[in-house]
Amino acid sequence: MNRKASVLTRAAFGLETHLVYVECHLSGGLPGTTNVGLAEGAVREARNRVKSAIRNSGFNYPTSHITLNLAPSHLSKSGSGFDLPIAVALLAASGQIPQQALEGPEFVGGPGLFGEQRRASNLLASAVASQAAGHRLFLPLANQQEVTLVGAQQFWPAANLLSVVELLSARQAPPQPVVADDPPTLAPVSTNSFDQVIGQHQGKRALVIAAAEGHHMLMVGLPGTSKTLLAESLVDLLPDLERKQMLKVATIYSAFGSERRHYARPPLRRPHHSASNAAMGGGGHLPAPGEVTLAHRGILFWTSCRTSNLRP
Repeated sequence: MNRKASVLTRAAFGLETHLVYVECHLSGGLPGTTNVGLAEGAVREARNRVKSAIRNSGFNYPTSHITLNLAPSHLSKSGSGFDLPIAVALLAASGQIPQQALEGPEFVGGPGLFGEQRRASNLLASAVASQAAGHRLFLPLANQQEVTLVGAQQFWPAANLLSVVELLSARQAPPQPVVADDPPTLAPVSTNSFDQVIGQHQGKRALVIAAAEGHHMLMVGLPGTSKTLLAESLVDLLPDLERKQMLKVATIYSAFGSERRHYARPPLRRPHHSASNAAMGGGGHLPAPGEVTLAHRGILFWTSCRTSNLRP
């Protein structure tokens, strides 16, 4: 029986990813699990989730002492995206998956207590990095739609942990290559609000000029003078995003933990006037994009409630 195994995955920090080796070693002693490698709370709790996922998928959970190392140790690891590589490493170390099947592919995902693969956040950055490295990537089936933006053929979506093991053990035919011919659409495009603006000829002409030349706009006026309606209709005048632009914007939203309703349309962000500097600029302990970044290739509409100097 194999007593050790190493699985590749990626740790995402905003729009950047770093390759992580999930090493598993089974040794003698009392049954237990030791996590090392600067793993945060959600990763340390993975042993309970992975144990249930392995047993409910019809496999045997090792009864020896388990040591899990996430290398390199200087990188902080957070989130449940390490659950799948940890489960695969445990099955390989206990001899339930052939070791040679782990040479090359990367794994990202978090199986639930019953083995089902749930949608992973910030997956597009890992997909782009794995494609550049020439590695296959096992990912949840729920993320199949967004990885079509990358247009690569080495993405293997799986609905549960059992499907991953069957693919690695060659007991199941590999899925069809994930190739994007047309931009994926999750929802129909909203109706054109620019044509619904009645009057406001000067304002509409200003929008056309701003959209054609890429200018900024400053709207000044009392509440109820159609500033918001005009600003929101500006996105209708912009052309659809190109494929590289769609991938960049979708990667930003994936890092934010959100999914775009329509990949081809430029984004429209409307932060509240009381939004903090961190909400606008992003950042934090775990880097997250702010409103300025989320409006990349689109429209950032910010309102101010200071209208006392505009009253007659």
